[in-house]
Amino acid sequence: EEPERESASKKHVSISSVLKFRNALLSIKNDYPFSYAFGLADTRESCIESSQDLYTRLLFQPDSDEFLRFETLALVATGPDGLIDQLKAKDLMRLFRPDRNGRLSVLDFVKSIDTVYKELRFLQASIENSSQIDKSFENIVNLIFYAIVISIVLSQLGFDPFSLFLSLSSVVLAFAFAIGSASSKYFEGLLFILVRRPYGIGDLIHVSNIESDTVLEGSVGWTVNNVTLFETEMTWLPTMERCSVSNGSLANSRIINWKRSPTARFVIFLIFPIDTSYEKLEVFKLAVEEYLKARPREWLALNAFRVNYLQGEKAWMRIEVVVQHRESWQQVGTVLDSKGNLMSYCTEVQKMLGIQYKAPHVPIELTMDDSNNNNNTSVKDQFLAGGNYAVSSNADHGEDSLIQERSEQSQSEVFRSLAQAKHNIRV
Repeated sequence: EEPERESASKKHVSISSVLKFRNALLSIKNDYPFSYAFGLADTRESCIESSQDLYTRLLFQPDSDEFLRFETLALVATGPDGLIDQLKAKDLMRLFRPDRNGRLSVLDFVKSIDTVYKELRFLQASIENSSQIDKSFENIVNLIFYAIVISIVLSQLGFDPFSLFLSLSSVVLAFAFAIGSASSKYFEGLLFILVRRPYGIGDLIHVSNIESDTVLEGSVGWTVNNVTLFETEMTWLPTMERCSVSNGSLANSRIINWKRSPTARFVIFLIFPIDTSYEKLEVFKLAVEEYLKARPREWLALNAFRVNYLQGEKAWMRIEVVVQHRESWQQVGTVLDSKGNLMSYCTEVQKMLGIQYKAPHVPIELTMDDSNNNNNTSVKDQFLAGGNYAVSSNADHGEDSLIQERSEQSQSEVFRSLAQAKHNIRV
């Protein structure tokens, strides 16, 4: 899919466009936003129930056919001349995403309708929030306007407003020093919200230092609940904890907006034995491509499949699989579920092809650190004395049997003395 290019010149907004926008808002606020034929959709639950009922009605033979054909939905794009509008048909294709055979299950149909419903509700919340911000900004402008009007009126009545302000200059100056830092942060937050507009209601964002790099696996972020001229209310996505942050503190941060980001793309690292043949790697790549093609509602494309790193000593190589999802990071749950399923599938294919990496066995032996002991002292004597242990490959295997000969009572005394010496415990 090619990205949509925005026009460089902004079009003039006509009165007809404003009236159409008002009518669209009225239809969104209605309990039947998808028309009366669709059914009630005042809540998410009622929208799902109406979607299931509509799916059943669109099936000509509900008892015999399990899936809905996309040709049935394409009739919506039919024009007055009886021909199908190609642009509307493509929009329907992007919305419902049928499988390669043109079929659509009831779950996929309901998910598509639910996506549109959530977009409508988020749009409604964003418009209401923008109205509140506009009213707050209007109050600030009115305050400045009335101050100028009062100064003009005083000057017309024969009073010098500047002399009045100079008499209060000492108080104003002291007050300015007291709130100088807070005022600068406040105006910085105003510019952040009114000019930059980095997020809206319902957007998933990630706040980080502008000098640090982001993680390759994707950033964990916040859900924006409310925005004002002073603060932003957010919810921490992993734990659903809510917080409020001043806009001035966010002005110097990097804001990653998942909703405004393009379709999600991530990297999966897989470990293969270094002696894996090129033919098996091609078969593995073909299996991944077939997996992605079989799920057009989830995956967009396989962007890269290449060797990323070689480890000759441990006899393994790392393959980098770069895939692109249909959804953006705004649908983080769907993206992570698809990623987990793909990783599980890759592991199963590795097992079937016999190219799963197995780490070689490394012998670990127990020996003594004789830096503080005599070299002629045996392992058993050092164990009884509470010596320091280290891992080495030159251990004497015969000493293990000597350690096992010690009684349980003596071993418990040694372990207790070691624990007391380490943690400074007195008994």
